[in-house]
Amino acid sequence: MQTIISKYILRNSTVSGIAVIYLRIATLSRQKYFSTGIKVLRKNFNEKLQIVMPKDCEADFKNRMLAEKKAQVNDIIIEYQRKNQILTVNQLEIELKRGYVSAKNDFYAYCNKEIDSRCSVAETRKTYFTQITKLQGFKKELSFAEIDRRFIEKYFDYCIEVLDNKESTAYKSLSMLKTFVYWAMADELIIENPFKGFKIRKIGGNRQHLTEDELKILDNYFYSGRLTDERTEILGQFLFSCYTGLRFQDIKNLQKDNFYYEIIGGERRKFLKLIQHKTKLEVTIPVLSKADKILDTYINSSNGKYVFKVRSNQLTNNRLKSIIRAAGIDKNISFHCARHTFATLALDRGVSFDVVSKLLGHTNLKTTQIYARVTNENKFFSILKMED
Repeated sequence: MQTIISKYILRNSTVSGIAVIYLRIATLSRQKYFSTGIKVLRKNFNEKLQIVMPKDCEADFKNRMLAEKKAQVNDIIIEYQRKNQILTVNQLEIELKRGYVSAKNDFYAYCNKEIDSRCSVAETRKTYFTQITKLQGFKKELSFAEIDRRFIEKYFDYCIEVLDNKESTAYKSLSMLKTFVYWAMADELIIENPFKGFKIRKIGGNRQHLTEDELKILDNYFYSGRLTDERTEILGQFLFSCYTGLRFQDIKNLQKDNFYYEIIGGERRKFLKLIQHKTKLEVTIPVLSKADKILDTYINSSNGKYVFKVRSNQLTNNRLKSIIRAAGIDKNISFHCARHTFATLALDRGVSFDVVSKLLGHTNLKTTQIYARVTNENKFFSILKMED
Protein backbone atom coordinates (compact mmCIF):
# COMPACT_ATOMS: atom_id res chain seq x y z
CA MET A 1 0.00 0.00 0.00
CA GLN A 2 1.25 3.49 -0.91
CA THR A 3 2.54 5.53 2.03
CA ILE A 4 1.28 9.12 2.19
CA ILE A 5 2.28 11.40 5.06
CA SER A 6 0.42 14.63 5.84
CA LYS A 7 1.53 17.16 8.44
CA TYR A 8 0.83 20.79 9.28
CA ILE A 9 3.85 23.11 9.38
CA LEU A 10 4.44 26.87 9.58
CA ARG A 11 5.87 28.84 6.65
CA ASN A 12 6.29 32.45 5.46
CA SER A 13 6.96 34.00 8.88
CA THR A 14 6.84 37.78 9.29
CA VAL A 15 9.03 39.91 11.53
CA SER A 16 6.22 40.08 14.09
CA GLY A 17 6.18 36.26 14.38
CA ILE A 18 3.03 35.66 12.30
CA ALA A 19 3.19 32.55 10.09
CA VAL A 20 0.86 30.71 7.71
CA ILE A 21 -0.12 27.09 8.42
CA TYR A 22 0.59 24.80 5.46
CA LEU A 23 -0.35 21.16 4.98
CA ARG A 24 2.72 19.25 3.76
CA ILE A 25 1.92 16.09 1.77
CA ALA A 26 4.77 13.64 1.12
CA THR A 27 4.45 10.63 -1.20
CA LEU A 28 6.64 8.75 -3.70
CA SER A 29 9.75 10.73 -2.70
CA ARG A 30 7.98 13.99 -3.52
CA GLN A 31 6.29 16.57 -1.34
CA LYS A 32 4.00 19.53 -1.85
CA TYR A 33 2.76 22.32 0.40
CA PHE A 34 -0.88 23.43 0.47
CA SER A 35 -1.71 26.72 2.19
CA THR A 36 -4.65 26.65 4.60
CA GLY A 37 -4.80 30.45 4.65
CA ILE A 38 -4.75 30.32 8.46
CA LYS A 39 -2.33 32.71 10.16
CA VAL A 40 -1.03 32.29 13.71
CA LEU A 41 1.72 33.51 15.96
CA ARG A 42 4.50 30.90 15.87
CA LYS A 43 4.35 30.51 19.65
CA ASN A 44 0.62 29.73 19.42
CA PHE A 45 0.98 26.65 17.18
CA ASN A 46 1.97 23.28 18.62
CA GLU A 47 3.50 21.35 15.72
CA LYS A 48 3.76 18.14 17.75
CA LEU A 49 0.05 18.15 18.66
CA GLN A 50 -0.86 19.74 15.30
CA ILE A 51 -3.17 22.27 16.94
CA VAL A 52 -3.51 26.01 17.50
CA MET A 53 -3.07 26.65 21.22
CA PRO A 54 -5.95 28.05 23.34
CA LYS A 55 -4.14 31.37 23.91
CA ASP A 56 -5.05 32.25 20.30
CA CYS A 57 -8.47 33.93 20.61
CA GLU A 58 -9.73 32.05 17.49
CA ALA A 59 -8.16 28.69 18.38
CA ASP A 60 -11.41 26.66 18.28
CA PHE A 61 -12.40 28.01 14.89
CA LYS A 62 -8.91 27.55 13.38
CA ASN A 63 -8.56 23.99 14.72
CA ARG A 64 -11.93 23.13 13.22
CA MET A 65 -10.72 24.47 9.87
CA LEU A 66 -7.52 22.39 10.10
CA ALA A 67 -9.48 19.25 10.94
CA GLU A 68 -11.83 19.77 7.98
CA LYS A 69 -8.92 20.33 5.59
CA LYS A 70 -7.15 17.19 6.73
CA ALA A 71 -10.37 15.17 6.53
CA GLN A 72 -10.82 16.33 2.93
CA VAL A 73 -7.31 15.15 2.02
CA ASN A 74 -7.78 11.85 3.87
CA ASP A 75 -11.03 11.17 1.98
CA ILE A 76 -9.15 11.50 -1.33
CA ILE A 77 -6.32 9.23 -0.11
CA ILE A 78 -8.78 6.56 1.07
CA GLU A 79 -10.66 6.67 -2.24
CA TYR A 80 -7.43 6.10 -4.22
CA GLN A 81 -6.37 3.29 -1.89
CA ARG A 82 -9.80 1.68 -2.28
CA LYS A 83 -9.34 1.72 -6.06
CA ASN A 84 -5.73 0.53 -5.66
CA GLN A 85 -4.52 3.58 -7.61
CA ILE A 86 -1.31 5.58 -7.14
CA LEU A 87 -1.89 9.12 -5.86
CA THR A 88 0.78 11.70 -6.74
CA VAL A 89 0.98 15.12 -5.06
CA ASN A 90 0.03 16.76 -8.36
CA GLN A 91 -2.98 14.49 -8.72
CA LEU A 92 -3.98 15.33 -5.15
CA GLU A 93 -3.93 19.03 -6.03
CA ILE A 94 -6.18 18.34 -9.03
CA GLU A 95 -8.59 16.34 -6.86
CA LEU A 96 -8.77 19.16 -4.31
CA LYS A 97 -9.64 21.66 -7.04
CA ARG A 98 -12.11 19.26 -8.56
CA GLY A 99 -13.90 19.11 -5.25
CA TYR A 100 -14.45 22.88 -5.49
CA VAL A 101 -16.34 22.75 -8.79
CA SER A 102 -19.49 20.71 -9.28
CA ALA A 103 -20.44 19.02 -12.53
CA LYS A 104 -22.61 22.05 -13.28
CA ASN A 105 -19.56 24.37 -13.16
CA ASP A 106 -21.01 26.03 -10.07
CA PHE A 107 -19.35 29.39 -9.30
CA TYR A 108 -21.03 29.57 -5.88
CA ALA A 109 -19.79 26.10 -4.86
CA TYR A 110 -16.28 27.18 -5.82
CA CYS A 111 -16.52 30.46 -3.86
CA ASN A 112 -17.86 28.74 -0.74
CA LYS A 113 -15.05 26.19 -0.78
CA GLU A 114 -12.43 28.89 -1.39
CA ILE A 115 -13.73 31.01 1.48
CA ASP A 116 -13.50 27.96 3.75
CA SER A 117 -9.96 27.33 2.56
CA ARG A 118 -8.60 30.88 2.49
CA CYS A 119 -10.34 32.75 5.30
CA SER A 120 -9.66 31.94 8.93
CA VAL A 121 -11.09 35.16 10.41
CA ALA A 122 -14.76 34.81 11.36
CA GLU A 123 -15.73 38.39 10.45
CA THR A 124 -14.12 38.11 6.99
CA ARG A 125 -15.84 34.79 6.31
CA LYS A 126 -19.19 36.26 7.35
CA THR A 127 -18.68 39.24 5.01
CA TYR A 128 -17.78 37.01 2.06
CA PHE A 129 -20.66 34.58 2.62
CA THR A 130 -23.08 37.53 2.90
CA GLN A 131 -21.90 38.78 -0.49
CA ILE A 132 -22.42 35.31 -2.02
CA THR A 133 -25.99 35.27 -0.67
CA LYS A 134 -26.56 38.75 -2.12
CA LEU A 135 -25.24 37.62 -5.52
CA GLN A 136 -27.52 34.55 -5.43
CA GLY A 137 -30.46 36.92 -4.94
CA PHE A 138 -29.56 38.40 -8.32
CA LYS A 139 -28.90 35.05 -10.04
CA LYS A 140 -29.74 31.82 -8.27
CA GLU A 141 -27.33 29.65 -10.29
CA LEU A 142 -24.13 30.95 -11.86
CA SER A 143 -21.44 29.31 -13.98
CA PHE A 144 -17.95 30.69 -14.61
CA ALA A 145 -18.69 31.36 -18.29
CA GLU A 146 -21.64 33.63 -17.44
CA ILE A 147 -19.47 36.17 -15.63
CA ASP A 148 -18.64 38.84 -18.22
CA ARG A 149 -18.70 42.64 -18.46
CA ARG A 150 -22.45 42.73 -19.11
CA PHE A 151 -23.13 40.52 -16.07
CA ILE A 152 -21.10 42.90 -13.86
CA GLU A 153 -22.96 45.97 -15.15
CA LYS A 154 -26.38 44.31 -14.68
CA TYR A 155 -25.45 43.24 -11.14
CA PHE A 156 -24.43 46.81 -10.31
CA ASP A 157 -27.79 48.09 -11.65
CA TYR A 158 -29.58 45.42 -9.56
CA CYS A 159 -27.81 46.65 -6.39
CA ILE A 160 -28.80 50.27 -7.08
CA GLU A 161 -32.28 49.92 -8.56
CA VAL A 162 -33.70 46.79 -6.90
CA LEU A 163 -31.90 46.69 -3.54
CA ASP A 164 -31.74 50.50 -3.31
CA ASN A 165 -28.06 50.33 -2.30
CA LYS A 166 -25.94 53.44 -2.09
CA GLU A 167 -23.20 53.67 -4.73
CA SER A 168 -20.54 52.94 -2.12
CA THR A 169 -22.37 49.73 -1.08
CA ALA A 170 -22.85 48.62 -4.69
CA TYR A 171 -19.19 49.21 -5.53
CA LYS A 172 -18.18 47.28 -2.42
CA SER A 173 -20.21 44.31 -3.67
CA LEU A 174 -18.47 44.52 -7.05
CA SER A 175 -15.11 44.65 -5.27
CA MET A 176 -15.98 41.40 -3.45
CA LEU A 177 -17.10 39.79 -6.73
CA LYS A 178 -13.81 40.89 -8.28
CA THR A 179 -11.95 39.08 -5.47
CA PHE A 180 -13.85 35.85 -6.18
CA VAL A 181 -13.23 36.20 -9.92
CA TYR A 182 -9.49 36.69 -9.37
CA TRP A 183 -9.40 33.50 -7.28
CA ALA A 184 -11.03 31.62 -10.16
CA MET A 185 -8.60 33.20 -12.66
CA ALA A 186 -5.64 32.05 -10.56
CA ASP A 187 -7.06 28.52 -10.76
CA GLU A 188 -7.58 28.93 -14.53
CA LEU A 189 -11.35 28.49 -14.20
CA ILE A 190 -11.91 31.93 -15.76
CA ILE A 191 -9.55 32.80 -18.62
CA GLU A 192 -10.36 36.41 -19.57
CA ASN A 193 -10.69 39.07 -16.90
CA PRO A 194 -14.31 40.35 -17.02
CA PHE A 195 -13.31 43.38 -14.93
CA LYS A 196 -10.74 44.57 -17.48
CA GLY A 197 -11.45 48.24 -18.17
CA PHE A 198 -14.21 48.36 -15.54
CA LYS A 199 -13.41 50.99 -12.91
CA ILE A 200 -14.64 50.34 -9.39
CA ARG A 201 -14.96 53.75 -7.81
CA LYS A 202 -13.82 54.14 -4.22
CA ILE A 203 -16.32 56.34 -2.41
CA GLY A 204 -15.27 57.63 0.98
CA GLY A 205 -16.99 56.09 3.96
CA ASN A 206 -18.20 57.66 7.17
CA ARG A 207 -15.30 59.75 8.48
CA GLN A 208 -17.36 61.55 11.08
CA HIS A 209 -15.55 62.35 14.30
CA LEU A 210 -16.42 63.88 17.64
CA THR A 211 -15.20 67.29 18.75
CA GLU A 212 -13.58 67.70 22.16
CA ASP A 213 -16.83 69.16 23.54
CA GLU A 214 -18.88 66.23 22.20
CA LEU A 215 -16.39 63.78 23.68
CA LYS A 216 -16.79 65.48 27.07
CA ILE A 217 -20.59 65.18 26.77
CA LEU A 218 -20.30 61.43 26.17
CA ASP A 219 -17.73 61.03 28.93
CA ASN A 220 -20.11 62.69 31.42
CA TYR A 221 -23.00 60.60 30.09
CA PHE A 222 -20.99 57.41 30.68
CA TYR A 223 -20.57 58.21 34.39
CA SER A 224 -24.08 59.67 34.84
CA GLY A 225 -25.72 56.39 35.87
CA ARG A 226 -28.60 57.06 33.43
CA LEU A 227 -27.73 54.20 31.06
CA THR A 228 -28.58 50.51 31.26
CA ASP A 229 -25.71 48.11 31.97
CA GLU A 230 -25.54 47.05 28.31
CA ARG A 231 -25.42 50.62 27.02
CA THR A 232 -22.89 51.64 29.66
CA GLU A 233 -20.61 48.83 28.51
CA ILE A 234 -20.98 49.76 24.82
CA LEU A 235 -20.36 53.47 25.47
CA GLY A 236 -17.34 52.60 27.61
CA GLN A 237 -15.87 50.51 24.80
CA PHE A 238 -16.49 53.33 22.32
CA LEU A 239 -14.86 55.93 24.59
CA PHE A 240 -11.88 53.64 25.19
CA SER A 241 -11.47 53.48 21.40
CA CYS A 242 -11.66 57.30 21.24
CA TYR A 243 -8.77 57.49 23.73
CA THR A 244 -6.62 54.74 22.15
CA GLY A 245 -7.53 54.60 18.44
CA LEU A 246 -8.19 50.85 18.57
CA ARG A 247 -10.48 49.26 15.98
CA PHE A 248 -13.65 47.40 17.01
CA GLN A 249 -12.08 43.93 16.56
CA ASP A 250 -9.01 44.96 18.59
CA ILE A 251 -11.28 46.19 21.38
CA LYS A 252 -13.02 42.81 21.22
CA ASN A 253 -9.70 40.90 21.33
CA LEU A 254 -8.12 43.07 24.03
CA GLN A 255 -6.81 40.96 26.91
CA LYS A 256 -5.79 41.89 30.42
CA ASP A 257 -2.21 40.75 29.79
CA ASN A 258 -1.91 43.26 26.90
CA PHE A 259 -1.13 45.93 29.51
CA TYR A 260 2.25 46.64 31.06
CA TYR A 261 4.16 49.48 32.78
CA GLU A 262 7.27 51.48 31.89
CA ILE A 263 9.15 54.13 33.85
CA ILE A 264 8.86 57.34 31.78
CA GLY A 265 10.21 60.63 33.16
CA GLY A 266 10.69 59.02 36.54
CA GLU A 267 7.04 57.91 36.74
CA ARG A 268 5.36 54.54 36.25
CA ARG A 269 3.25 54.76 33.07
CA LYS A 270 0.73 52.26 31.68
CA PHE A 271 0.94 51.02 28.07
CA LEU A 272 -0.94 48.49 25.99
CA LYS A 273 0.71 46.31 23.36
CA LEU A 274 -1.10 44.06 20.90
CA ILE A 275 -1.03 42.54 17.43
CA GLN A 276 -3.61 44.36 15.31
CA HIS A 277 -6.34 42.10 13.96
CA LYS A 278 -6.46 43.78 10.52
CA THR A 279 -2.78 44.39 9.72
CA LYS A 280 -1.19 41.72 11.97
CA LEU A 281 1.31 44.42 13.02
CA GLU A 282 2.25 45.11 16.63
CA VAL A 283 1.31 48.49 18.13
CA THR A 284 2.21 50.02 21.48
CA ILE A 285 -0.10 52.74 22.85
CA PRO A 286 0.24 54.84 26.01
CA VAL A 287 -2.91 54.56 28.13
CA LEU A 288 -4.32 58.03 28.87
CA SER A 289 -5.82 58.67 32.31
CA LYS A 290 -9.37 58.81 30.91
CA ALA A 291 -8.86 55.43 29.22
CA ASP A 292 -7.35 54.02 32.41
CA LYS A 293 -10.37 55.20 34.39
CA ILE A 294 -12.67 53.31 32.00
CA LEU A 295 -10.46 50.21 32.41
CA ASP A 296 -11.07 50.27 36.16
CA THR A 297 -14.75 49.62 35.38
CA TYR A 298 -13.96 46.50 33.32
CA ILE A 299 -10.56 45.04 34.24
CA ASN A 300 -11.81 43.22 37.33
CA SER A 301 -15.04 42.00 35.72
CA SER A 302 -15.85 38.37 34.97
CA ASN A 303 -14.89 38.44 31.26
CA GLY A 304 -12.10 35.93 31.79
CA LYS A 305 -8.88 36.90 30.05
CA TYR A 306 -10.64 39.59 27.96
CA VAL A 307 -11.11 43.17 29.12
CA PHE A 308 -14.47 43.88 27.48
CA LYS A 309 -17.65 41.91 26.91
CA VAL A 310 -18.24 42.90 23.27
CA ARG A 311 -21.49 42.30 21.39
CA SER A 312 -21.77 41.92 17.63
CA ASN A 313 -20.69 44.84 15.45
CA GLN A 314 -24.25 45.37 14.21
CA LEU A 315 -25.85 45.42 17.67
CA THR A 316 -23.05 47.62 19.04
CA ASN A 317 -23.52 50.21 16.28
CA ASN A 318 -27.32 50.19 16.66
CA ARG A 319 -27.07 50.79 20.41
CA LEU A 320 -24.31 53.39 19.93
CA LYS A 321 -26.41 55.46 17.49
CA SER A 322 -29.23 55.48 20.05
CA ILE A 323 -26.82 56.55 22.81
CA ILE A 324 -25.38 59.37 20.65
CA ARG A 325 -28.89 60.70 19.92
CA ALA A 326 -29.90 60.47 23.58
CA ALA A 327 -26.80 62.50 24.52
CA GLY A 328 -27.98 65.28 22.17
CA ILE A 329 -25.30 64.84 19.49
CA ASP A 330 -26.64 65.14 15.94
CA LYS A 331 -24.06 63.12 14.00
CA ASN A 332 -24.04 59.83 12.11
CA ILE A 333 -21.57 58.10 14.42
CA SER A 334 -20.50 54.46 14.11
CA PHE A 335 -18.00 52.62 16.31
CA HIS A 336 -15.19 53.17 13.78
CA CYS A 337 -15.68 56.94 14.18
CA ALA A 338 -13.93 56.58 17.55
CA ARG A 339 -10.71 55.87 15.63
CA HIS A 340 -11.29 58.97 13.48
CA THR A 341 -11.90 60.98 16.65
CA PHE A 342 -8.63 59.80 18.19
CA ALA A 343 -6.62 60.65 15.04
CA THR A 344 -8.25 64.04 14.43
CA LEU A 345 -7.99 65.28 18.03
CA ALA A 346 -4.38 64.05 18.30
CA LEU A 347 -3.40 66.04 15.20
CA ASP A 348 -5.39 69.06 16.46
CA ARG A 349 -3.40 68.93 19.68
CA GLY A 350 -0.13 69.03 17.73
CA VAL A 351 0.86 65.36 17.86
CA SER A 352 3.09 64.74 14.83
CA PHE A 353 1.98 62.73 11.78
CA ASP A 354 4.56 60.01 12.32
CA VAL A 355 3.57 59.51 15.98
CA VAL A 356 -0.16 59.36 15.15
CA SER A 357 0.66 56.96 12.31
CA LYS A 358 2.55 54.67 14.71
CA LEU A 359 -0.25 54.80 17.29
CA LEU A 360 -2.86 53.89 14.68
CA GLY A 361 -0.66 51.15 13.24
CA HIS A 362 -0.74 52.61 9.72
CA THR A 363 1.74 51.09 7.28
CA ASN A 364 1.67 54.19 5.08
CA LEU A 365 1.86 57.83 6.20
CA LYS A 366 -0.57 58.76 3.41
CA THR A 367 -3.31 56.91 5.30
CA THR A 368 -2.73 59.17 8.31
CA GLN A 369 -2.79 62.27 6.12
CA ILE A 370 -6.48 61.63 5.42
CA TYR A 371 -7.13 63.11 8.86
CA ALA A 372 -5.01 66.18 8.08
CA ARG A 373 -7.73 67.42 5.71
CA VAL A 374 -10.20 67.29 8.59
CA THR A 375 -7.95 69.05 11.08
CA ASN A 376 -6.91 71.70 8.48
CA GLU A 377 -10.59 72.66 8.18
CA ASN A 378 -10.62 73.33 11.91
CA LYS A 379 -7.43 75.37 11.63
CA PHE A 380 -8.87 77.41 8.73
CA PHE A 381 -11.97 78.47 10.64
CA SER A 382 -9.88 79.15 13.73
CA ILE A 383 -7.49 81.43 11.83
CA LEU A 384 -10.45 83.43 10.42
CA LYS A 385 -10.93 84.82 13.91
CA MET A 386 -7.73 86.82 13.39
CA GLU A 387 -9.10 88.75 10.41
CA ASP A 388 -10.74 91.37 12.61
